[in-house]
Amino acid sequence: MRESFVFYSSFAQAASMLGDKARLKLYDAVVKLGLCCAENVTELEQVCSEIETSLVQNRNAFAQFLLIKPQIIANFTRYINGSKGAKYGAFGGAPIGNKNAVKNNPKTTPNENVNVNDNKKEKNI
Repeated sequence: MRESFVFYSSFAQAASMLGDKARLKLYDAVVKLGLCCAENVTELEQVCSEIETSLVQNRNAFAQFLLIKPQIIANFTRYINGSKGAKYGAFGGAPIGNKNAVKNNPKTTPNENVNVNDNKKEKNI
């Protein structure tokens, strides 16, 4: 189960238009979807179907949920894709053992440009 999800102020603004019972149903549905334990988008869509079935009796809450659902799914997809990339390191990079990622740079670069300062100041007396 996920421990958190993003709840936007637009969700609260939309819910504020509903009555108390409908708003509570909408909040419960959004929380259930945001914190569900789905491991992929297909499972998340199944959870959405279950939630929509429970909300269909309250048309206003159902309509609000349909507007909120795509954002939660997009955030979930971003979360899943980020989890896949985490095995490559916190800052990204090539997979461990990737031969193409090995750098063949020497530790020091030799300085082939020898600059000799031949400028001599002449004093005018």
